[in-house]
Amino acid sequence: MSVVCSLIDQLHEFESPLVAEAMDAMDCPGIGECYMSRNIRQMTAQSQPMVGIAMLLETDTSSRGGERDNMALMELMESMGDNPTPYAIVMKAIGARPEHECIVGDGMVKIAAAAGCIGFVTDGGIRDLEGIDREGMPVFAAGAATAHSSFMIRRPQGPIEIGGAQVNEGDLLHGDINGLQIIPKACHQGIVEACILSREFETRAHVFGRRSDKTCRQKRQNTQKLYADHQARCRKLLAK
Repeated sequence: MSVVCSLIDQLHEFESPLVAEAMDAMDCPGIGECYMSRNIRQMTAQSQPMVGIAMLLETDTSSRGGERDNMALMELMESMGDNPTPYAIVMKAIGARPEHECIVGDGMVKIAAAAGCIGFVTDGGIRDLEGIDREGMPVFAAGAATAHSSFMIRRPQGPIEIGGAQVNEGDLLHGDINGLQIIPKACHQGIVEACILSREFETRAHVFGRRSDKTCRQKRQNTQKLYADHQARCRKLLAK
């Protein structure tokens, strides 16, 4: 098993807010730009986080009279077939009517699942929610839409922006019902240990916060001390 696949397996243990807290404690570069806006939300019923490597596409499903060409999608899926790495397809909506984009449906999900894809992310809409749920494929999107008037898919020339965050080909994504996080490569080596430490910090802070025999001032002081110690430990993990 590759190092990346092992990392992905381990990250399934943690919820996305904890991953974000761990990255913050590590002082990861660009932490403020590494999470998508609340407009991109989990549309499906999966309880386990989606963790995978981003593969990028641009899609126009709303321009009237537009072409219909999904060859780029098929070629991308074929490229996944011989690689055990879990991939998530990230699709940027580029059509003339952004609010009418309908990019992912259950047919696409079935083909993608057969190719080894583990999830979709788009700033457009999706449809066939019940059918997608039956396939068990996590999908993150801006909402639901019933139809598309064109269907052109192409590979982008560089990074794309989804939910106010820049996504590069090969980025590690972690998403659940709380939202979607990008984990920069500089954080990969220490992120699992930082998540474990973050869970420990939160447990200690939350338990102390429940105490009725302590004042709010004491609770604040305790949290500050705990976090300072926690941050010092996590910062040592960054790109050792």
